[in-house]
Amino acid sequence: MDISIICLCMHTMFVAVLSESRIRLISAHYKPEYDNNYEVENAIDTYRVRSVGLCGIKFMSNARCLSFFYNNLTGMCILHSDPFTYTVMSSSAKGWKFYLSQERAGRCLVNFFYYREFDLCYKFEPPIQVSVFHTDVVCPASEPMRIDSDEIQDYVKLVTADIGRVYYTQICIQGKKTQGKWKYNDGTMMEYFRWRQDEPSGLSNVIAMRRWNNYNWKNYEKCADRCLVNFFYYRELDLCYNFGPPIRVIDVDKEFVCHGTELVRIDFDARQDYIKLVTADIERVYPNGICIQGKEIQGNWTYIDGSTMNYFMWLPNEPSRATNVIRMVRSLNYGWKSSYLERYCTYMCEYTLQKLGW
Repeated sequence: MDISIICLCMHTMFVAVLSESRIRLISAHYKPEYDNNYEVENAIDTYRVRSVGLCGIKFMSNARCLSFFYNNLTGMCILHSDPFTYTVMSSSAKGWKFYLSQERAGRCLVNFFYYREFDLCYKFEPPIQVSVFHTDVVCPASEPMRIDSDEIQDYVKLVTADIGRVYYTQICIQGKKTQGKWKYNDGTMMEYFRWRQDEPSGLSNVIAMRRWNNYNWKNYEKCADRCLVNFFYYRELDLCYNFGPPIRVIDVDKEFVCHGTELVRIDFDARQDYIKLVTADIERVYPNGICIQGKEIQGNWTYIDGSTMNYFMWLPNEPSRATNVIRMVRSLNYGWKSSYLERYCTYMCEYTLQKLGW
């Protein structure tokens, strides 16, 4: 099973230098979905101006600008080089509006961002498999991001700072090992590298930036997905999980429940507390308890792998031995109860991660 990776695409410019008239064909578009949100951290500059038009002039005159915030109540103008696709706006207040640049001279392909400082057209792509990275399905009519300087390396770090909230994967970049040497797609030799310690391993010709290791580079031979499709990944507990709809308690052990995975296993306080957190308002959708892993066999409660359970959060007078199914009762502070078979419960599935030495 291949590991999922994110790809940044770029393409070669059509002309070498923008004329003064072409600069005017870069416009800023208002994004109402971000109203009353703004960001000061990593700003290029801040100004106090009388109108959004004057803020736009500041934006147009700075080649590092790709977006800006303007507050129509205070006149504050904040310039950024970030499109905020995968960066969180951490502050909020009334009056803030967000504007994103759009290149209109045909310099970039449709849906590409244009960063004037590096004369760079780029866009983000969703996760793909490592095995297809060097095929034509990746970055059609363009190519993976080429990182050949500290400045571009740092810019990629900036614009993907919070991408982990959406995709918990590394970012693959341009570079291929050919006859023992690393080259760019155009055949030129790579001279800039940011390999992590003990890399390159020499096992593959795919380069991935490891966001959780300061974006240092690693190359892969074969990997497995960190989480299955449609599963959430919680790094603190190294846990892949998803939610299931209500079922009858009698059906908990049926094959269609957590097919290919298993019911969530709660074996210490941190897991119990995390389940409480992520299901705090689940009753708005499903007014049921939550069935979890655990089964009574010959008088002992065991997990699916046969190991003995040592952690419990039983309610008073439980387990009642009504059944061998454990249900968390949300209305009683998520205490545990052995549930009657005619009841209903929602459930959460998890699966054991394939350790990759990350």
